[in-house]
Amino acid sequence: MKKWSRPLFTLVLAAFLTCFIAPLIHASEASDYVDFYTAYNDYLVALNDKSKGPADVQSALSKVIEKAEKYLSKYEDKVAQNTNSVLGKLISLYYGSGKKDWDKVILYSEKLVQKSTLTDNDKIGVYLVLSDAYVSSAKDMNKGAEYAENAKKLTTNNKRMHSQACVLAANAYYIAKKYDPALENYLSSFESMPTVRAFKKIEDIGRIFLRNKDYSRALKAFQPICESANDGIDKKYVVECLDELGATYAKMGNAEQAFRTYSRLYSMRKNSEVAYKLGVHHNKIYQSTKDEKQLEVALKYWAEAVVLKNPASYAQQAEQILKKYWFEQKKGSQDDYNDLMAGARQRVGK
Repeated sequence: MKKWSRPLFTLVLAAFLTCFIAPLIHASEASDYVDFYTAYNDYLVALNDKSKGPADVQSALSKVIEKAEKYLSKYEDKVAQNTNSVLGKLISLYYGSGKKDWDKVILYSEKLVQKSTLTDNDKIGVYLVLSDAYVSSAKDMNKGAEYAENAKKLTTNNKRMHSQACVLAANAYYIAKKYDPALENYLSSFESMPTVRAFKKIEDIGRIFLRNKDYSRALKAFQPICESANDGIDKKYVVECLDELGATYAKMGNAEQAFRTYSRLYSMRKNSEVAYKLGVHHNKIYQSTKDEKQLEVALKYWAEAVVLKNPASYAQQAEQILKKYWFEQKKGSQDDYNDLMAGARQRVGK
C-alpha cells in the first residue's frame, strides 16, 4: 500500500477541517451566541415587567451572566466581533446592576479595551467605566486617573463626555490628595457643564488651600465659581463661596478686594457677620485717614449688624464696638443712637 506523503496528508486534513469541522465550530458558536442573547432579552423583559419581582429579575440576571461567561470561556479569542458584543453586555450587567461587582467590571473591561477592533467611541465608554470602577472600588487611584485621562484625549470634541471624563479624573486625584490636578479637572468640567456637584468639589479644594494658608491656590478655586450665578448655579452656593473668597483676600491683606467681595456678598445675603466685617473695613480706613465719613459708614454697618442679630456673636461684637464709638468717642446722645438704629432697621427691612 502506497503511503501518503506528509504534504499531501496535511492538505487533505486541512480540507477535511475546513469542510466538516469548521462549520460545526461556527454552528456551535452561533448556537451559544443565540442562547446568550435569548437570555439577555429575557433579562430585559423581566427588568421592565412590573409583574416580575426582584427574585425573578435576579434569576434572569444570573442566567444571562452564566451564558455570557460560558460563551467567553469558549470563544473569547476566536470570534472577535461577537466576543466584543458579549463582553460589552457583560460589563453593562455587572456595572449597571443594583450591586456592582467592581472586580468583574475591571476584569472584563480591561479585556475589552485591549481589543484592536474597538472604535474610539467604544474606547471612550470603556475608559470611563474603568476609571469609575477603580475609583469607586478604592482599588487604584492612579489607574482611575489614567483611564479618565485616556478618555479625555478622545473627547475633546464632545463637551458632555469630556466633562464626564474630567470629573472622573478629578475624583481620582482628589481622593489621592493631588489637589492641583483635581482642581484643574473640576474647573475644566465646570467651565463646559456647570453643576452643583463640581461647584462643591472646587469649593472644598479651595477650603483645603485656605486652611493650609495657600492663598493663591485658594483664589484659583474660589474666583471662577464665585462668578457662576449666571451659569444657573443656585445663589445660596455662590453666597457661601463669596464669603470664603472674601476671607481669602482678607488673609492675604488685600483689603480692597476683600471689601468688594463682602459688599457683593452683602447685596446677596444680609447678615451680622458680613455687616460687621464691612464696618471693620471702613473703620480701618478711618484709622489711617481720620476721614469722618469712613467712620460714619462703619457705624451704619455695625448698626445693621446689631439689627440683623444673626449670627448672634457678630451682632454682639458689633453692638459693643458701636456703643464704644458712639458714646465714648463721639459723645453721641441716646436719642441720636436710637435714630441710628431706626435707620438701620429701615435699611435691612426689620
